[in-house]
Amino acid sequence: MSTGGIDQHLAAATAALRGSATDHNPAELRRRVELAEHQGWMCAWCEQPLLSSDIGSGQTDVDHVIPIIRGGPRRQWNRELLHSKCKPGEGQTNDRAGVGAGSRAHHHGGTA
Repeated sequence: MSTGGIDQHLAAATAALRGSATDHNPAELRRRVELAEHQGWMCAWCEQPLLSSDIGSGQTDVDHVIPIIRGGPRRQWNRELLHSKCKPGEGQTNDRAGVGAGSRAHHHGGTA
C-alpha cells in the first residue's frame, strides 16, 4: 500500500470534510481511506467507484462482512467500505461471508 497515494486521498477527504455534517476524526478518515485503497477504490456492495470526497463528506459507511451481531469480529479483515446508500438497513441481512464481490449485485436487483 503506497502511503503517498493514501496521503493524497486523505488530504482530499479532509478538504471535503470541511463544511460537511459528518463528525469523522482524522483517524477515522485514515481508516476509511485505507479501506478504500485496499478495495481498489470500489464500493464493496455495488462495485461502483468510491471517491475521496465521498469519504470526507460522510457518504460512506464501514460495514462488517460477518455482522457483529452474528459473532463477526471487529477486525480489519471483517470490514469493508460502502457508499452510505448501499449499506443495508438495520435488521436486513448483510452476511456475505464467502460470497465473491461480483456476486453482491443481486442485493440491488442487478445480476452477478
